[in-house]
Amino acid sequence: MSQWIEKLYRFSKKLNTETRLEPLVTLMMTETARLVNAQSGFIVVFNAEGKPTDTFTWEMPPISTHDKRWEFWVYSGIIGLLYHTQRVVIVPNITLDPRWGDLAHETNLPQQGSALGIPLIHND
Repeated sequence: MSQWIEKLYRFSKKLNTETRLEPLVTLMMTETARLVNAQSGFIVVFNAEGKPTDTFTWEMPPISTHDKRWEFWVYSGIIGLLYHTQRVVIVPNITLDPRWGDLAHETNLPQQGSALGIPLIHND
């Protein structure tokens, strides 16, 4: 347990020193991925109207929010579920779970493994 506490302490120190969004999000993804032993990750930022405005990736190619296939996946797949329920989603096997969707084969998204989705809510 002390190893987790030490990692969280170092993480929080880094968060308190960075003020720019992109390095802050990258740091958050990197440290969170290390804590859960993830191989890649991404964050989707939604505006007040519920439209995706930015994506940040870690250890994977960039994702375009302007691709129609991506929009369908965001609104119908795991990201849409995260956005609307505001609850953690765990997908043990993305190849078998319909929430991951078939679009993984047509995009830069991973095609095997598991997934963890965590909604991050700013100002309510």
